[in-house]
Amino acid sequence: MSLIAGANISRTPSDEGRNAGPSRADIQTIQPLTSMQTSLLLATLRAKRTGSDPGFLQLRCTLRGELDDQAFERAWHLAFERHAALRTSVHWQSTDRPVQVVSRRVLPSWHVQDWQDAPGQSFDERLAAFLDRDRSLGLDLTRSPVMRLARFRRTADEWVLIWSCHHVLIDGWSGAIVLNEVMLAHDALRQGLDPQLRTARPFADYVNWLQRQDDTEAGTFWHSTLAGVAAAATLPQCSGGGRDDAPQPAAPRTLSTALSAEDTRALEAFARGEHITLGTLAHGAWAVVLAGGSGCADVCFGTTVSGRTAPVPGIEEMVGTFINALPVHAVVEPDMTARHFLNAVQRQLVGLRRFEHTSPARIQEWSGLPGHRRVFETLVVVENFPRARQGGAGALRVEDLQGGITTSAAAALVVVPGDSMRLHLMYDPARLDAAAAQPLLADFAGTLVRLVRHADVPVHVSMSQREAAVTIAPGASAMASGVAAQLPVTGDPLESQLVQILESVLAVNSVGLDDDFFALGGNSLNAARFFDRIERVFGRRLPLATLFEASTVRALAERLRNDGYAARWSSLVAMQPDGHLPPLFCVHSYEGNILIYRDLARHLAPEHPVYGLQSVGMNGARRPLARVEDMAAHYLAEVRSVQPRGPYRLAGICFGISVSFEMAHQLIAQGEEVERLFILDSGFMQQLPMPAAPQRNAAQLFAWRVRAHSRALWLRAGEIPERMRETAHERNLRRVREGNISAWMRYRPRWYPATVTLIRSQGYQQDWHVTTWSELASRLETYVVPGDHSNLIYEPHVEHLAARMRACMQSPVAGVSAGSQA
Repeated sequence: MSLIAGANISRTPSDEGRNAGPSRADIQTIQPLTSMQTSLLLATLRAKRTGSDPGFLQLRCTLRGELDDQAFERAWHLAFERHAALRTSVHWQSTDRPVQVVSRRVLPSWHVQDWQDAPGQSFDERLAAFLDRDRSLGLDLTRSPVMRLARFRRTADEWVLIWSCHHVLIDGWSGAIVLNEVMLAHDALRQGLDPQLRTARPFADYVNWLQRQDDTEAGTFWHSTLAGVAAAATLPQCSGGGRDDAPQPAAPRTLSTALSAEDTRALEAFARGEHITLGTLAHGAWAVVLAGGSGCADVCFGTTVSGRTAPVPGIEEMVGTFINALPVHAVVEPDMTARHFLNAVQRQLVGLRRFEHTSPARIQEWSGLPGHRRVFETLVVVENFPRARQGGAGALRVEDLQGGITTSAAAALVVVPGDSMRLHLMYDPARLDAAAAQPLLADFAGTLVRLVRHADVPVHVSMSQREAAVTIAPGASAMASGVAAQLPVTGDPLESQLVQILESVLAVNSVGLDDDFFALGGNSLNAARFFDRIERVFGRRLPLATLFEASTVRALAERLRNDGYAARWSSLVAMQPDGHLPPLFCVHSYEGNILIYRDLARHLAPEHPVYGLQSVGMNGARRPLARVEDMAAHYLAEVRSVQPRGPYRLAGICFGISVSFEMAHQLIAQGEEVERLFILDSGFMQQLPMPAAPQRNAAQLFAWRVRAHSRALWLRAGEIPERMRETAHERNLRRVREGNISAWMRYRPRWYPATVTLIRSQGYQQDWHVTTWSELASRLETYVVPGDHSNLIYEPHVEHLAARMRACMQSPVAGVSAGSQA
């Protein structure tokens, strides 16, 4: 086919003899819409009065190479024959529920122009005008094909392809699949060969799988994930939410920026080192931006998922609509380091994968919010399409695929990986002021870089450097601001006060009497604040470990209302006391508490009892112990109250390895057997060879000591204002940390006449750990499990750690006691 400059060749399916609608004989199958397709259809129907269809997609790409017109169009015909989604129309009138109808034979329509030497407007101006006209035409979902194709020649070997389609039937991933197949088929047909394409599985397979799913487990997951979302859903701050006269969505606008190549490389290096994804970085940065702008640590926003993790054969190469938008409920703890916060975000994103097929309507229902209030107002999208196929010399190539994103959210942050990461902010001008959009995008880009540069400092460093807060107005079905906290139905003033305290500490709303502290996002830091508030309000001091026995408002109230109740403080805490096997005793980290072992105890249940050993001094009644040897003796006295005789099982991580190691030594000296000594990802740095001190004369040595002493005094002086603001619990915890660090530095490990089981994480395989333990133990076992030192004992990696420890305890090694050494 030859094209003259400026000529327009348009062919429609009617040119090929297609009727306006499928006849009964032309219908191949009729099937229901998926829940996501139904949501997209409803959004399209709601938006008809505005003239802006949120489901209308204009997939756009550049084609480079030798394009044979006849082979290219024949390749598209093959794509239509292979994939039912391209031959599908949607019908909702005169039916009990919307259905999709697959026709047996449908051909695409084409609009073709050669603009190489066209006079007048530039190529880009012509293309922009075409895109506007094409969008104004919209698409009729009831007439197949629900799509149009156009291509425009820019140069002799460069074309721009525009594929107008609808999100109800196609998502961006599917578009990339079709384009890759078309390129492969075109190259084969151009050479007179038959295209070699794998058999395509029908979208109906996925629809049938969805219909067989039971929502029970998904409901439990989303109920837990969205606990307290009533507060988070108002972020960024909204006004007039849920009103009938709220602004309607307009045509979205887009702002763009890009990170430098240097910053992009820094982000990629950090992600590799932390074993997280660039998507995790993007979601974490957006959470910090929302928290900083709203002044609330509890935020909720959306994330897009491919929807292709379902166990359906061939789902990776199916064509249809699988994509989904799911809520991410994040708590941005100011005292949490950026590194730990990002790992927590990754754990949540990984956890969503099991339920990424969940209906948006069901998620809305499980959120507990009224139907007119959205679970989230903003969205994070990380483009992750299948890689474009690169053929041989002269082959037609796809470059710069874009446009596969549409949304009804007030603002969508789109991240496009590359040598220089690109960032796009799509926003609804009726709900986000255009003047605020640019600062919002700049704030996100800056936060993304700051989180990586300051990974080991509290998150508030990134929050405190943000621009002025941004206000987003809600859509017709958006969240209302200022949602009043709903106290549980209770006549007990004690329970009501506890609820208010907990909601204030965790920055959540609507805490129920039986809501678990940890499920609400609680951790060791806000546990200290929670108990400090309890002490100030009720005059009762509870040990932090009480949360293992009474982690709900109802249980805590029962503890406090008992007249004369005095909490007995003990270093030994029953974290998981049930089980018929010998117990495992886990020693605290340098922070002194044993909350870090909570997930491990849960995964070792029900057959393995698990006890934690927390530091003396955490309740302020006693001074912290100053020597590792004294800690080990004290802990063993409490251990024997539960297990008088061996064989014993011990575990430690970080500072806890020194105490568990010393406990094992003392047990053997007392004639007891240590069956397992688990060392989790740690080693004794005291065993490393120290560099020789440089030679100094007396004057130099005196000057060096003066400078060192002055620096120490200066650092302590800088801590005085912060210490003056400490609560009682915070002061106790600091003293415990300082005491443990001092004890650790003074402890000198000695040779151990038994087996050490070293479990290492993939991200922290320090060779000196193995060297150290090989020199200290008579026998060393090593294992590697997923995770890093910072997340080894947390979800989702703790499951692998627990499985390895369980396997080790099922095959105990020969322990050594004092009697057997002789």
